[in-house]
Amino acid sequence: MQDMRTSYVFTRIKRQLLMIEKLAYLALAISVVGTFFWFMHLNMLSVLSLEKLKGLFSLRNVDRWVSLVFGMAFVLVQLVMQWSYRSARLIVNADGLRLEQTSTSLLAHLTFYEREMRWVDLKNVSFIPRFGVLQLRSHKQWLPWGIRIKDWQLQNADAVPAADNDAEHVLIRLFREHGVFDSFPTDSKLDAAMFDLTKHPATKTALIGMALLLTYSFVDFMLQNESWVFINPDYGMPHVLAGVFASLLLAFGLYQAGRDPVVPVRIILGLAVLGGAMFAATSYVGGIRINQALGGPMLEAHYHRNIPCSALVPEDKSLPVIEYTNLARAYWCSKTVDDVVIVKVRKGLFGLYQVDLREQRNAIRDYRQLH
Repeated sequence: MQDMRTSYVFTRIKRQLLMIEKLAYLALAISVVGTFFWFMHLNMLSVLSLEKLKGLFSLRNVDRWVSLVFGMAFVLVQLVMQWSYRSARLIVNADGLRLEQTSTSLLAHLTFYEREMRWVDLKNVSFIPRFGVLQLRSHKQWLPWGIRIKDWQLQNADAVPAADNDAEHVLIRLFREHGVFDSFPTDSKLDAAMFDLTKHPATKTALIGMALLLTYSFVDFMLQNESWVFINPDYGMPHVLAGVFASLLLAFGLYQAGRDPVVPVRIILGLAVLGGAMFAATSYVGGIRINQALGGPMLEAHYHRNIPCSALVPEDKSLPVIEYTNLARAYWCSKTVDDVVIVKVRKGLFGLYQVDLREQRNAIRDYRQLH
């Protein structure tokens, strides 16, 4: 590595979100909005429901209060730390790198973590272009030091000659010109993070296949009118086994197809687990269609609600009991045990039942909206 006789000072700039961070925030926002509208759909945002929700955080439930306070404190600390880092500076010189605080604020110093990495202690250095992160690992420090290059700008732009490639960050160009990347090896543990899934034919095909599975599962789930009677090992285990088999098959396929260039083992394991989970979900949704095509006919059976108003019990003891949550308890309690409830039931393959409960769902929703 060439000797750095000049000290290069980088100052913090306004934080720019990466695409993966934007997608994460978007997914969080969609989840929150979706949950809100789902609660509205179930009529759970009434005054009575909000009073019940308020009761969950009474002084008697100390554990819930502790979790809430801890979560809010964690978010607040993160915001304060982001504020304190705005006045930081990164110094690169002949000794190494040093991150220091320039603010005189006591709060900024209390929430700031100063770091230093000497060249003589450096073990390896890696740059992950996809995330814009420069990672430094030392022989003396257990945790690596990750630097987001988009968060920093050179204080004196004339200190480093202009490069032909304007897209390369000045900190990376500085490391390259002084032979830092040539003097220290890259971290082999980051092979998976530096691997581009969309460039390799095998991983690209796997991603497209998983996207198709996810799309089918979501669309068909929204279109289906029937559902499995139970969520228990008898009904869930076949789909779990199908997912495990799909994971093994996908891992073997990626291993065989990913030899030139080689697909990292962590990528193979990650895609295999994710692909297996998606295939299990697709099997669960698609199994209903298979039951419709190859199972028995849809029959109308006579049911009665049980005494606790938590389930529908069939007159024909060979048929399954249909269980409900507490959300439907008030509706079923408005019926007597002698009232006949017509339920559409289908006996499918391997004796597994599925039902069409559209009429009951609509009746429960209408009842909750009126009460």
